[in-house]
Amino acid sequence: MFRGSSNLHLCNWSRMLALLLMSLVGSSLTAHADYDAPRFFPIPSPLPSTSPTPLPPNRSVDQSSIEEKAKALALWNQALEKFSARDYHSSAKLLKDYVDRYPASPEALDARSFLAQSLLFSKNPKAAIPVFISVVESRGNTPFGNEARIYLGQSYLDASKFTEAFLVSEEILKQSDLTITMRAKALLLRAHAQAGMKQNTEAEKTLVAFQTIADDDPELERETAGSFLISLLLKGNHCDALPSGKSLPEDQVLDQVARKGICVLEMGTLLSKASKKLDETELTAATDTFLTSLRDYRKNCAHPPLALGKRAKSKWTAAQGELSERLREGCDSVGKLVLETFRDRQNLKKTMAKIQAEPL
Repeated sequence: MFRGSSNLHLCNWSRMLALLLMSLVGSSLTAHADYDAPRFFPIPSPLPSTSPTPLPPNRSVDQSSIEEKAKALALWNQALEKFSARDYHSSAKLLKDYVDRYPASPEALDARSFLAQSLLFSKNPKAAIPVFISVVESRGNTPFGNEARIYLGQSYLDASKFTEAFLVSEEILKQSDLTITMRAKALLLRAHAQAGMKQNTEAEKTLVAFQTIADDDPELERETAGSFLISLLLKGNHCDALPSGKSLPEDQVLDQVARKGICVLEMGTLLSKASKKLDETELTAATDTFLTSLRDYRKNCAHPPLALGKRAKSKWTAAQGELSERLREGCDSVGKLVLETFRDRQNLKKTMAKIQAEPL
């Protein structure tokens, strides 16, 4: 997403030359331009950086009648118009129709690529996966093939298929002629997959490798913002691992619940810093991750996992209630500190309202 994702960036002269060559030789590749797109990672789906070029009037499809060619041209341009307008539900239907009706056209491969993206961006990653796989198989280990692999990895992440996403990242990283930018994107994909598989230590190492590259690459600004989401997810994994058991002695409950409160505060600080660089969709995913950990912490405060020990059931119930009262003060303090951390972030007002609306 990890809701980044931008296409390969070509310099203006290269893009102009590519467009000139396509008009001369009838290439089937559609010209690409850059959107201001968010990261290619989930948590949530990315927005595309592909700006499709309408089919020129002199391009033809493998159909005999002039009328059929006109229909194909109209359908193609209508689909790309919807795609460019980010009406992905409509573009998916139109592109599926185009692929089914004109499988032999020069634009069929591009149509499948845009169809897969439309499915992904309309939050249907499971349907996008087989289409992206077909695009990868057609384009191989080319720049556009690796671009499709990044989207395929995002689709796996959105479908919670973290092992498959990890394998896609490895398929990219084993290539010897990768650009630095593509290597960084593949590392971010791998870090997100590892975080999803709860391989926190490995994910943190991979994230450091990504950040080493991203610090010197201005093309990775969106991916750098996306890396905050993975950092937040990793911190959430650490928080959610506490307490370490469902039945603990009182001193361990006090210690581990207190540590969990500190961990949640660290998540809040990270979210506050990241919120300046995240778009609305990414911020929604980030706040959902944070609120999940905060709610779990509050649950631990209200119902501490105190071991029964040698107590009678009635005495254990009373002891748990007393322990909950002791933990409640710290839990309330964490909530107030989080609200104070978010106070100057206008885009976190909704998150603050949710925190205040959910009493301990």
